[in-house]
Amino acid sequence: MISVMRWNSWAICALLIVAAVAGNSQTAVCPDFDGGAIDDHYSLEDAAKARRFLADLKAAIHQDNKIQIGSMMLYPFLVGSGTGQNTVRREIRNQAQFLAAYPTIITAGVRNSVESQNPECLFAIKEGIMIGNGVVWFRLQPDGKFKIISMVAN
Repeated sequence: MISVMRWNSWAICALLIVAAVAGNSQTAVCPDFDGGAIDDHYSLEDAAKARRFLADLKAAIHQDNKIQIGSMMLYPFLVGSGTGQNTVRREIRNQAQFLAAYPTIITAGVRNSVESQNPECLFAIKEGIMIGNGVVWFRLQPDGKFKIISMVAN
């Protein structure tokens, strides 16, 4: 009887620890957006679509699927590179131009930012949703789909 009670006590403690860690996981991972959390600016349905868009983008980048990534862009879109006064912005007008410039747009920095983005920690404002401290911005279109509107390829 005592061993059963001891096992139950250990099981209850373990469950409480797991629940506490799980309950704090988002606050431990997500920065304080100060009103910029995706759920503050989008309906639950659109926020779920945005998270799905991120998952699709992660998969396309992981698979190096240039065509899929190109189809996720809103043309024309801007690509920035460099920093500070050395920042260069260029307009990508169509998918053919995107595919030709792909290696200079989908850089290791872009890949890392997208792949490491926690879907629960998307920053959003009315103009769009940010991945990786502004490396990628995407926005909901009138047709109900999300599209990438700009990137910083560093």
